[in-house]
Amino acid sequence: MKFYLSICISLFFLISCSDKENISDKKEIKVQQSTNFDWLLGTWKLKDSNRNVYEIWQKNKNVYYGFGFTLKHKDTVSKEILRIFPKHKIWIFNVTNEKIKSSFTYRIKQFSPSQFVGTTNLNNITKQITYKRLENKLLVEVVNDNLDVSSAHEIGTTHEKLSEHSVKVSYEFEKITD
Repeated sequence: MKFYLSICISLFFLISCSDKENISDKKEIKVQQSTNFDWLLGTWKLKDSNRNVYEIWQKNKNVYYGFGFTLKHKDTVSKEILRIFPKHKIWIFNVTNEKIKSSFTYRIKQFSPSQFVGTTNLNNITKQITYKRLENKLLVEVVNDNLDVSSAHEIGTTHEKLSEHSVKVSYEFEKITD
């Protein structure tokens, strides 16, 4: 009898804790439903004279579609398909890299009218992506694990070592068309 009673009490605590998570998620949902990412729309070019890196963002209903690519001598050397969309009442940022044939999904946890932060625990390298609109500039910050500083310097506009295993790589884009 004591065994069944302890199981019931344990189940009660598990259910009550999960209900509290759902309540906090509902608060997050209300904020996210009013979110729009229209500030991303248009064509952006990386502010770096050595590379021709672009992101083009468009919107169809409540889904945002981005296409990121790098040109070298008029040839496309890398492509990324980017999407921001609602799923199960939360916003998702998805990046599909065609070169390495991988897709990474980030849950958008923080946002404002000109910024969002996407996080994941599933990816082995990139843990967080932040997009910030600053007038006609777009700052993209990527927090990577297991990336050395020399590699970060090669791929980003700037970089900052956060810990022994983490590096924040920043990319600054300029808006070239709406």
